[in-house]
Amino acid sequence: MDHMTTKAAKPADVHPREVAKRLGVSRGTLRRCGQDFSRTVEEIADLLSDKPQWLIDGQAATAARKQQQRDAAVLRERHDQQESDRAQRMLWAYKDGYAG
Repeated sequence: MDHMTTKAAKPADVHPREVAKRLGVSRGTLRRCGQDFSRTVEEIADLLSDKPQWLIDGQAATAARKQQQRDAAVLRERHDQQESDRAQRMLWAYKDGYAG
């Protein structure tokens, strides 16, 4: 049954997508740093406790990107609200002019 023993079948290995999530970085960060491979839970814990510079930089970049996304969402929401308010004022103006 050696054909059943593959790296992907080992339950202790965490997929690179999940590794990135647990480390708080993007998958692209892992790729750029040559770290895009499965790891064990223990290896992830070791990286989090003794953060190498690539992880510190990657976490900072991810945090900055998420903040930019939140800021952009706030601006979109504000713009949408302004457009909604403008449309409501136009409707009221139309109704006032029509009824008057």
